[in-house]
Amino acid sequence: MFMGSVLKRGGWWQVRLVSLLSLMMVTLSLASCNAGTSTVSSSVVLNSGPPDRSAGAFTTYPVSTLGGSPEAIVVGPDGNLWFTELNRGRVGYLNPQGQPLREFALPDVTAASYALTVGPDKNLWFTNSSLGKIGFVTTAGKFRQFPLSSPFARPVGIAAGPVADNALWFTESAANIGGQIVPAIGRITTSGTITEYPIRNLSGGAMATPTSVPQMIVRGPDDKMWFTDAGNNTISSITMAGSITQYPIPTANSRPFSIIAGKANDLWFTEQNAIGHFSIATGTITDEYPLPTSGSGVRGLALGPDGSVWCSQFQSNSLSKLLLPAGSFTTYPLEGNGERPDQMVLGPDGLLWFTAPGSNSIDAFALP
Repeated sequence: MFMGSVLKRGGWWQVRLVSLLSLMMVTLSLASCNAGTSTVSSSVVLNSGPPDRSAGAFTTYPVSTLGGSPEAIVVGPDGNLWFTELNRGRVGYLNPQGQPLREFALPDVTAASYALTVGPDKNLWFTNSSLGKIGFVTTAGKFRQFPLSSPFARPVGIAAGPVADNALWFTESAANIGGQIVPAIGRITTSGTITEYPIRNLSGGAMATPTSVPQMIVRGPDDKMWFTDAGNNTISSITMAGSITQYPIPTANSRPFSIIAGKANDLWFTEQNAIGHFSIATGTITDEYPLPTSGSGVRGLALGPDGSVWCSQFQSNSLSKLLLPAGSFTTYPLEGNGERPDQMVLGPDGLLWFTAPGSNSIDAFALP
């Protein structure tokens, strides 16, 4: 039986709980610059009102459930910032002005809500990674869940498909297909009908010992679904008919995770210490931009209003902007706060919003 590892955060398994009292204003000193990057000073403010819009400022909104460990974050159909809590099986929201912050508990006591997306039905769809389910919550807080073919499926990423498809697509590490437990890409309609497509080894070998560990997924501008595969070390696509194509990443064992669509018929994805770029037009990985700090733990991705690429660094506790065409980075550190920034989204207010499981908070960053 194949059991892919899907919830590992760069080798750091346990989320540190930080008292809300420790989330006070701090000023970060200018850190020493590394080759190919610049690091700027920034500040973090604990707030219950509107976020600080001063260039480079962070505003922190603590999650009320102790140890919730917020993970995914998206802009909901109501304009609020919706998020999941991995450790407490909850989905919550915060409006862009910082109030109110509300949380809804899943019916399953041991649920681990992970990825999150807006479905074609305008509900918030999520992966229940611990119990092998796909579910949704309405903006009023009503839940419904659908079990996958195997309780060990460990679904991770989820994204809405093309408008004409009217369904959602997700990754899973252990689907039960034809009596075999294999990694797969799944499709679920808004009424709960599920179809699963097995992922073969990159080498094309037998599925008896599968290597695929699919992670996050996104709809591309070509209306295919694109996903990262940490086990096969690929960026891969799947058509609406279920045909999968795999593209090897030049760097061995790069452990790709997040993936987003760019603005030029392209995709951006994270590696364990780099940002990668994929051209859909040519079907090639055109560039890999390494972070100058080893072990930074690149995690989340988001596009700025100007199409610039931003990433979060889970291990080095910072946000960075990729500067093109030079390929260098400008970094905004959060050292001393233990936030460990994770998933990111550009809010309707033009701020970058991200989850911070280390400080159990949702944070806003004012772009410089």
